[in-house]
Amino acid sequence: MLKNSNVDIVGCDIVELSPDYDNTKVSTVLACKVLRELALVLGYNNEKNKNKNKNK
Repeated sequence: MLKNSNVDIVGCDIVELSPDYDNTKVSTVLACKVLRELALVLGYNNEKNKNKNKNK
């Protein structure tokens, strides 16, 4: 969804994850998945911007 949008994401963070209180590790797994997706989108946007600047 973010990959196909026209929004330029320049940074992100994950706040308030406490593995000590996450007995089932569900929150940790979700945070890792969100971090992975955000890193992929940031990398995609970076490549898109590099290609856009080459064509100028």
